[in-house]
Amino acid sequence: MRANKEKTNVVTESVVKDNEDQLGTVEGKVRAVAKTIEGVNYIYNDWTKANVDLDKVPTPCIIFIQPASGFFDIRNGKARDMPDCAIAFLDKTVHDDDAVAEDCVVERMKRLSLRFIDALNKSGYFETIQGNVKYQVPIDTTDSINSGIIIEPTLKETAGQSLCVTNPCR
Repeated sequence: MRANKEKTNVVTESVVKDNEDQLGTVEGKVRAVAKTIEGVNYIYNDWTKANVDLDKVPTPCIIFIQPASGFFDIRNGKARDMPDCAIAFLDKTVHDDDAVAEDCVVERMKRLSLRFIDALNKSGYFETIQGNVKYQVPIDTTDSINSGIIIEPTLKETAGQSLCVTNPCR
């Protein structure tokens, strides 16, 4: 006769955690860089939820859209994450007939994106972003009236995770 064994639910986390000593995720590293830029708020979410967040979070805002794809660069026993990113720089605007107000916000957000790229490059978290960086001006992307730009860099971590690590928390 078999003894009844009580089943217990075991929850295992496979998510790499960020803490003050170690930034383990691309998002954590982007967040840390965004926090170095004074007077700017930060949102990390998908577009649908970021749209809702924009109604509550003061602008200007850096929005790191949750990456839907990317690559792993695997070399010498290490894997470095390389997500395809979309990072928006948005501020409130007004729609006017000649787009002058909106253009001023777009130009200001272009300057903010350049400050962010400079801070990202100086952080050492990722390989340097250089060359052509494509941007687009979102039109009616959110419910609130915002304007700015979206850049789509591939961020490649400078330090990777060892492939032989059995515990995914670093």
